[in-house]
Amino acid sequence: MLMRCAPEVVVSRTGLSFVIGLFLALSLIVMPAQAGGYTAIIQALVWSPDGQALAFASRDGLFVVNLDGEQQRITDVDPLNMTPAWSSDGQALLSVLEVNDQAQIYQTPLSGEAGVALTPDVGWRPTYYAPGGVDPVRSPDGQFIAFLSLREGDEFQSLYVMAADGSDQRRLTTLGNIGRPVWSPDSQSLAFVVHFTGSALGNLYVMNRDGSHLQALTDSGDVDSYQWPSWSPLGDQIVFCSIQQNKEQIEQINLDGTARHTLWDHGRAPVYSPDGQQLLFLALGSKWGDLTLMDMSEHTTVTIRLPGERAYFEASWSPDGTKIAFVTHRFDDPKSEDIVVAENDGSHPQMLVSIKL
Repeated sequence: MLMRCAPEVVVSRTGLSFVIGLFLALSLIVMPAQAGGYTAIIQALVWSPDGQALAFASRDGLFVVNLDGEQQRITDVDPLNMTPAWSSDGQALLSVLEVNDQAQIYQTPLSGEAGVALTPDVGWRPTYYAPGGVDPVRSPDGQFIAFLSLREGDEFQSLYVMAADGSDQRRLTTLGNIGRPVWSPDSQSLAFVVHFTGSALGNLYVMNRDGSHLQALTDSGDVDSYQWPSWSPLGDQIVFCSIQQNKEQIEQINLDGTARHTLWDHGRAPVYSPDGQQLLFLALGSKWGDLTLMDMSEHTTVTIRLPGERAYFEASWSPDGTKIAFVTHRFDDPKSEDIVVAENDGSHPQMLVSIKL
């Protein structure tokens, strides 16, 4: 059952030039869901294609929750299962499970049937689990899945693409360790971060899904490989996170590598709205960070702040752009995290489900 949060959201507006004053240090080895020293348990909050449900991962397993609050467990506990993705018809989830010391991508129907492995046994066992397939990302047209893998003979964790049924698996990169692949809106290209050995930082690249037309968009070596880039709906720009002087920046760049500039001086996790008119992100600088909406034409911002002391994580847009969902941790109740759904301006927040830690 849906539970309505306190009736009003504290909303503040400011110009883009405003610089958040307080400093929040970042360790390069933290997980991307961390803010202000607190790491979220609920991760990867992902809308279903029809916008009627959300998939999320926690330390208790992989779940789906409908907008009426009804919850369903899809898989049991697995520490690798942090990046679920929906099938194009919304009837199954892609997830990562550890089987026989290998991380593999499975497609698990919501109907309760057993999941089917899409990636094969890669035939080797290093001293840690072998990532046969991790970070699955389905193309917008539903025909392809991009993922990362480290297979015998590979020097680095590389970018692979396969058909939606797991066939025709192809290695696309030999550049170095790959992080956070994302599809272009037309399903023709991929953006990703190539990061340096022993570091979370690297450069942003784009390439066609067949491996052609590889292009480095940055050469500064400061792009954060923990943060997912986000394509504009028109496919002509990408927003991403960099780390400069130990501070996270949200930046935007054209697809040809020109016009790189800072959108927000201290923030993370930027995501374009489906119409490209707004950017949803976490503005850092306050104690736990503030969930923020930026108008991309006016360069003004709206801060979404629920009552009480909270940290905010995993914000995402519904497919039609009418709603946002996010995870919030209430410090007056340190043993729970809430999934909240609100209108696309942050109004009318409703607690969908509360997860006990």
